[in-house]
Amino acid sequence: MPDKRTISIISYSASLFLVGLAGRLLYCEETLRQLKFANLPIDLPIDLSYSIGYLTPDSHEYLALATNLLTGRFTEAISLTRPIGYPAFLALMGTKPAVILVAQAILLSFIPVCTFVLVNLLTRSILVGFLAGLVSCTSPTGLAIGSLVLSDGLFSALFAILFVALTYGALCGSWRWITFSAGLSGMATLVKPMLMFWPVISIFVYGLLVGLQPEPCFLGWLKKHLTPLLMLFLIPIVIMTSWCGINYVNNGLFTISNIGSRTMRTYIAIKAEEWAKAGGRPTGAAIRKNQAEVRGRLVTLSDDEKVEALRAESLAIFAKYPKAATLAFMDDIVENSTSGWNYFLEQLPHSHKQNGWLFIRVSRLEAIVRTVTLIIISLSPFLCLIAMTTTAPSPHNGRVFPALFAMALTLLYFVFLSGITFWTGPRIVYPSEMVQISIIATLLFLVRPLKHPPNRTSQLAMALKSPYQIPK
Repeated sequence: MPDKRTISIISYSASLFLVGLAGRLLYCEETLRQLKFANLPIDLPIDLSYSIGYLTPDSHEYLALATNLLTGRFTEAISLTRPIGYPAFLALMGTKPAVILVAQAILLSFIPVCTFVLVNLLTRSILVGFLAGLVSCTSPTGLAIGSLVLSDGLFSALFAILFVALTYGALCGSWRWITFSAGLSGMATLVKPMLMFWPVISIFVYGLLVGLQPEPCFLGWLKKHLTPLLMLFLIPIVIMTSWCGINYVNNGLFTISNIGSRTMRTYIAIKAEEWAKAGGRPTGAAIRKNQAEVRGRLVTLSDDEKVEALRAESLAIFAKYPKAATLAFMDDIVENSTSGWNYFLEQLPHSHKQNGWLFIRVSRLEAIVRTVTLIIISLSPFLCLIAMTTTAPSPHNGRVFPALFAMALTLLYFVFLSGITFWTGPRIVYPSEMVQISIIATLLFLVRPLKHPPNRTSQLAMALKSPYQIPK
């Protein structure tokens, strides 16, 4: 029989899921309604104009691969550019846009639940966790990202689930949840290769979450935690390597995807080159002209020649213009991490005519919130270090502070990788938004005024001192 706290957690989780789902389904319905304004059917063929609200320039590649899967042309569904994860999801949905958007809305509705669970794990406060989940429910990017035929929505949902599973497994000593997180991270990498470095990062995240204090030496700690560390590293590596092998057999290259090399050359390298030429931030016209020239020249090369050329040319530009490359990289990070959702016009063209002013204000407000929270988070490690060095060791600073560092490292991972591209808006860093919200919520809980009697203000320390009492 579940106890009262468990029932409360389930109830609040269900409430957040329903609230999140309602908002996402409304946005999904509004996106599809734009087609009715234009007298177009909801389920359009995949080869129509990209001006359709839920389609992007990358959507056709995913849909074409999904069609190959549906028609039994499996070898043609193995692509060097797009891993199999998202095309398989689209094929499972029958490549019907309405079905795809609804399914993504359902999956993305788990992110507010994951936010609630993550904050509750760290603070043992259902109220703080619920408020954090509500913030996640109202995220403009979170509401809109699922209404695109793009891998970001599915990827974000998978990452939220695997990160909470990793956190729970580390804090509660559950190898089953660690295994689940590791397996899901390998699958998520086949949805979007952005997670290919996560096996290494997850080891540091796990180490911070479990803490180093209980063991007298590092070797003793390593022996105790060797099994989960190996699972976190090896399971996703096996999944990724298996796909690399399939790509090698089918396409002659041992790689998950060449999208990283392509993005590096046609985005950050071009921006660095144009930055050096202009002596400052280049214009969009200059970048597009350079991109068209590079893409036109590379299209005649074979796959292996193209990958080699992309890497060689990118490295040559970085070596020639190191200062411009650094400035362009930092500019991309700031642009992607501090911008609001900027696809309202493309997704809701007819609604934008009447409510464009509202969309602009929502986007600006989201940008301000992202900027402010990132500034706070960037200062929090210093505050944690000061607190840890100036106060006596306790369950409080021995578990919560390292957990904050683990979440900050995760956020930094996505923020750093966003520096290789631009013009994407916040969708590139949205997978880490749950972590960003959780850090702020936990910090606010820690610095709240101590208005309760001693036996209640010690609740957090007592909770951290003992294993987390959430059912496995």
